[in-house]
Amino acid sequence: MRNIAGGVLVVAAAITCMIASAVGREVNYVQTGCEISESYFAYIYMVPESDVGDPKARKYSVEFNPERVLVRFRPAYYALKWDETVVAVEYRGANSDEAILSFRKYGFSTNTRPRVIGEIRRDCWERVKGYISRNVHIPVHIVETVSGV
Repeated sequence: MRNIAGGVLVVAAAITCMIASAVGREVNYVQTGCEISESYFAYIYMVPESDVGDPKARKYSVEFNPERVLVRFRPAYYALKWDETVVAVEYRGANSDEAILSFRKYGFSTNTRPRVIGEIRRDCWERVKGYISRNVHIPVHIVETVSGV
């Protein structure tokens, strides 16, 4: 009887671990659009990587406006204050068109795990960065790096 109970517990634990790893897995988002409305906002539209090419895929957005950054991903919606946020863009290579956009709390160690948003393209980021420089009138912390890949 103990062997059966022990076996049931082992199977239950294994199933729980598999479910937790599947649920806890972060979704990879990919840019699908970029919209700049001078002096009002700059949007980067994104979809989960698994939905790329699906015209009915639910779109998510990151909005940059003069007051804050708004991240709208289901189920999360949060606003980041410019003076408390580091916008990090990590290009895959020196000449790469692809980069990973993430945010980190300003003033925290650079070893602090950033909140990864997803993959964006260089032309969109350059347009968003130009929008930020023209319309955000407080210091903005932007870090651009190139990975060794």
